[in-house]
Amino acid sequence: LKEYDEEKIKKNLKDQKLINSLPVFKNYLYNEILKSLSMYYTGSNKNLELKDYLKMTEILFQKGMISQCKKLLKKAKDFAYKNDKLLAVLEILNWEIKINLNLLNYGVSQSEIETLNEEAKQITLKILNLQEYQELQLKFTLLNQKTKFLIPDEELKKEYKKLLSNKLLKDVKNAQSFAAKNIFYQIHLLYLNSTSDYKIGYDICKDYVELIEKDNKIEDNKKSYLSALNNYLIRCLYLRKFDEFKTSFVKYQNKTLSAPDIQAHLLSYNLNLYYYQLTGDFEKAISLFPQIEKDFVKYKGRFHKIIQLYLYYNFAYLLFITEDYYKCINYLNLILNDEVIKSREDLLFFSKILFLLSHYELKNYDLVESLIKSLYIYIIKKKRMFNFENNIIRFFKKLVNITDEESLKEGFGLLKNELIKQMKAQSDDRTLDYFDYVSWLESKITNTPFKEILQKKSTV
Repeated sequence: LKEYDEEKIKKNLKDQKLINSLPVFKNYLYNEILKSLSMYYTGSNKNLELKDYLKMTEILFQKGMISQCKKLLKKAKDFAYKNDKLLAVLEILNWEIKINLNLLNYGVSQSEIETLNEEAKQITLKILNLQEYQELQLKFTLLNQKTKFLIPDEELKKEYKKLLSNKLLKDVKNAQSFAAKNIFYQIHLLYLNSTSDYKIGYDICKDYVELIEKDNKIEDNKKSYLSALNNYLIRCLYLRKFDEFKTSFVKYQNKTLSAPDIQAHLLSYNLNLYYYQLTGDFEKAISLFPQIEKDFVKYKGRFHKIIQLYLYYNFAYLLFITEDYYKCINYLNLILNDEVIKSREDLLFFSKILFLLSHYELKNYDLVESLIKSLYIYIIKKKRMFNFENNIIRFFKKLVNITDEESLKEGFGLLKNELIKQMKAQSDDRTLDYFDYVSWLESKITNTPFKEILQKKSTV
């Protein structure tokens, strides 16, 4: 059988006693599989390896083999310190104190026990320090959920600033262990990714990557490393550090393929598409679509659907740039008709905007008018609006009634100036990640293809 089918098994078992005993056999088999998996992973899983050390310590202690017990504990403690396993270090220290108390009348000095007690106190402080960082991480995660991946409003920004004022988040030196340092950077990434400007945080992201790369921490913290590297690569792209991007992107790809990590592998396509978009090589980006689609089929069920929808948005945007509006709309329909999209209001909102712009380009003006009304209803219900989109939608409401070209160009020019003013005043340019409105308006004012405006911009 390729899959477990209990009914088929029962039909093939002729002896009723065997059928009645099937639950017992299942339980036995289940436990044997767990034991085998435990043995298989012990060598590669640091926590399991430490548990084995502690099991053997207890057995040796019960047998009275104290000298072997102490040797094993030293080996275990070195291993635990090396891998930053604080709880395991504390448990090992408790064992060392217990053993030395038993040997107090056999040559062990009181000062040795006091030294171990002091060491245990220091480890306890490190554990408490780690717990404080974990509490802060939880608060930031819950706050991020409130934003629903949109730019936070003023009230939420105040909450972020209040949390960031905690002294533990002022300097990574306040984190007393690798695990705490790891969370320090993760918290800052949570905040950075919620702000309206992805250009900030380059140094934080770079420092985070370097923290994990040193002391051979990559393999034990692979997900954190890939996340840090992904965020660092995004900042390299925003700051046009293309040489730096290419060097680190190779590292990222190698790591996603060697494990493999399917989600990180698919996210590498996002980085690649964005790189080609920024450098103006739109055809090269579009040539990646078939391979990405193949991977969606190949890895179906092994990645979060939202990653696929984000890639579809990038497909749609690139097709819009190259004026393939019908294909663009096809991909946008895949996004808008998927239930999963409701969990990401940012992507849903910008997909609706791009859908509207695509139909405008196709001169489907009656539909555009209907889409504007629909979008307004959506915004009123959600009580959220980006300043850029507010102006865009108000402009489109007027636009459908403008017929002469001069008035149209004048309207495009006024909107462009208003958007540029907003960008300077509020640093509210995260929306440009989804669509470069200013360049699109420039293309309308100058009668130049959008693609050419972006290519010219990429060489500046």
